[in-house]
Amino acid sequence: NHFEAINEDGEKKPSLGELLLLTIAKNLTNQENPDKSDVQILLEELDFVGENYVNIPYIEYYRAKAYNSIGSKKKAEEAILTYLKRRSKEYLAWELLSDISEDKERKIQALCKTVTCHTRPGQLLRSQTKLFYFLVKEKQFDVAKALYNVITETKKELGKNLSDEWQSFSNDTWFKAVKKELDCLNYCYNRSKQIVAYVFKDWKAQNGIIYGLNLAKDLAEFIVADDVHGAFKYFGDTNLRVGDFVSLKLQRVANHEGVKYKALYVEKSEKRPKRTVYKVVEDEIREENERYYVGSVPINYSYAESKGFKLGDVVRVKAVKLPSSRVKEETKWKVLSLYKKGTV
Repeated sequence: NHFEAINEDGEKKPSLGELLLLTIAKNLTNQENPDKSDVQILLEELDFVGENYVNIPYIEYYRAKAYNSIGSKKKAEEAILTYLKRRSKEYLAWELLSDISEDKERKIQALCKTVTCHTRPGQLLRSQTKLFYFLVKEKQFDVAKALYNVITETKKELGKNLSDEWQSFSNDTWFKAVKKELDCLNYCYNRSKQIVAYVFKDWKAQNGIIYGLNLAKDLAEFIVADDVHGAFKYFGDTNLRVGDFVSLKLQRVANHEGVKYKALYVEKSEKRPKRTVYKVVEDEIREENERYYVGSVPINYSYAESKGFKLGDVVRVKAVKLPSSRVKEETKWKVLSLYKKGTV
């Protein structure tokens, strides 16, 4: 069978049929004006392979490219949305969604999402450059200048040529007038939220809470339930804080390392998470076996003392349960706030 994956020493590799089909699809859909009859034959082949071989992941991506190449925008969008719901980190797919979109704002949002994807150096240059020209037209000069510098630095590192036209931007009046550049990744992260929400609008949201911000790795750590937790890149978003309630659309990913949850879409929420992972307790500060508690929540007594509290004081504690990687590991709670009712 020409389309069954090849298994070499336990490692699955693309079949010869898959490699040939994807090469044809790539070459045909990259043409400026492909013959419609050739595209229709390709679509028929992609449909057949997609229905009969579930091991080939790029079928919907090339269906989207094929439909877009002949101007069938609606079918192209349906295909790329299906693909993105399975492979949400593919920068090429977000770029294609931008190409397919006829609405200017949606084009920019999809490009913004594209440039926040994690890839090898240089792979985002095309999308970054497209976005740069849009931003200049919109007169978003503070972020355009920051993106220009990113593109220029990447081209220099890769030994790519800087055209005279490109270099001339640095002499433009608008460029010199910008004194403080915006963080382009933070800008793109926030501007792309609407298109990401659109792609995953049919996914059920779950309520969670941010229990940590890893500044070094730029990760926001969340928990929804004892067995549902993870982290997502938040691009230094200053609106996000430890203790914030969040609504998350999650994708369960299972591999040899176990089960992980990938955050596809996140927004702040007023809905509190499950009581099993978030507690608000009002009780006396007590000592038990040389440890200190408010209700069932363990606290750092030195911290309580620094706030002017002592044993026997009635206080209110807000705490989040920290994820555990081991079955028999002792439950740990992180105190978010400790105060007397009516003082906060």
